[in-house]
Amino acid sequence: MFGGMADLDQQIEDAASKPQQVTVDGTTAIQRPIEELIAADRYLSAKAAARSKGRGFNIARLVPGGTVSGDPPQDGRS
Repeated sequence: MFGGMADLDQQIEDAASKPQQVTVDGTTAIQRPIEELIAADRYLSAKAAARSKGRGFNIARLVPGGTVSGDPPQDGRS
């Protein structure tokens, strides 16, 4: 359907700078709508992000060490 993401980026740039429809010697060429190209780019980016090993967003609960009252530790540490 589409080439690689770099090719799609180039297609989006080209589509933004050229007319959507051209007629030469009775032959008409129509480009894909730019909205369709942008949607495909978003889809491929999301798919690549889902395959990546790193986590983009992580929720963790942090529990403070020590006492809740704020009293200094009893083992001599300050």
